[in-house]
Parts: sequence; structure tokens; C-alpha cells
Amino acid sequence: VATAVAQSNPDMPKEFDVFWEAWAIIQAHFIDREVLDTKELTYGAIQGLVRALGDEGHTTFLTPSELERQQSAMSGSFSGIGAQLGVKDGLPVIIAPIDDSPAAEAGIKPGDVILGVDGEDVTSLSLDEIVNRVRGPAGTEVVLTLLRQGQEGTIELTLVRRTIKVAAVSWTMVPGTKVALVRLNQFSATAKAELVEAFKAIKATE
Repeated sequence: VATAVAQSNPDMPKEFDVFWEAWAIIQAHFIDREVLDTKELTYGAIQGLVRALGDEGHTTFLTPSELERQQSAMSGSFSGIGAQLGVKDGLPVIIAPIDDSPAAEAGIKPGDVILGVDGEDVTSLSLDEIVNRVRGPAGTEVVLTLLRQGQEGTIELTLVRRTIKVAAVSWTMVPGTKVALVRLNQFSATAKAELVEAFKAIKATE
């Protein structure tokens, strides 16, 4: 297999020979034939290639479904539990639940460590991979296993995803001044229009 591929693409690095050798061995000898999904194996190989760059947070590979979810988020809304995720001490954590979201209603708190999603350990996954597992179609369930500081044992919560609308812009007047504090929460398709509306509202208070 490696020789045939190399001949068809002479520009391919010689180091790829070992990849095709591994691919051939898996296809020939892996015992659970039902899980051999060529598309998933290909996506996994590309994800490994991108991770090897070590460019965390800047260079990433998105499958078609992941790209769809990202584009949905950029539109100003997404389907999920409504929580901002981050990394602390190398572990995925809840930064903050969004108001009136499934996460807030379930009692999820800032600082909760995400140990598992749907019964699978996610502590070794990238933040993007965890976000993609937590998000999903509105009306579907996701089970989170959390660790909370000061509480013994883990917490398991079942949440029903729904469409979350996120305001790209928020603002408030600084007490005792005529200065407005405007916050751009995220870049999205609605950010420009929301900024314009915020400036209009601020001028109306003068």
C-alpha cells in the first residue's frame, strides 16, 4: 500500500510510508470489523496531524458537523447547554453558565471541572473536542460528569440541549460618570448591528 501511494504521489514525504503501513495492518487485522469506518479513521489521522503542530488554539481541523456547529455559533446562537468552557491547570472547567440556560438551571457553577461527557472521560481531549461533544441538536440529552471544589465525589447531571442566543455586545454606565463601559462578548454575525444599537442607546441616556 505504501509503495503504491508513494508512486502515485511522488511529492509525499517518505515518512508517510509508516502511516500507510499502519493503515494496512489495521484494515487487515483489527478484530472489531464493525468499527472500521474509513471516514472516521481519516478524520482522526488529520486531527492527529494538526495536533502534532503544537499550535493549540490557532490551527485546528473541523469535520463537516463541527464546522456546522461553529458557523451556528458565529451566527449569534448555538444549540447546547449554555456554558462558557475554558482550561485551568490543564483541566477543562466551566468559566460561567449563561443566564437562563440549561447549565444555569441545572446548577452548574464556575470552576466545575468537566471529567466526562456521556460517560466518556474527556480530560485528555482538547477544549474544541469537548465543546463539540457538549453541543448537539436542541432537544437531545447530554450527561456531564463534574468535579466541584469542596465537594466529595463527582456530580452527574443530565441536561437537555436547547438553542442558546448569546448577546455579542453588552454595556453599562459607569456609576457617577457619563462614561459607558461597552463589552464585546464575542465576534459574530450580529456583533456590528449590536454595537450600533448599543451606541444609540448610550447616546439616548445623555
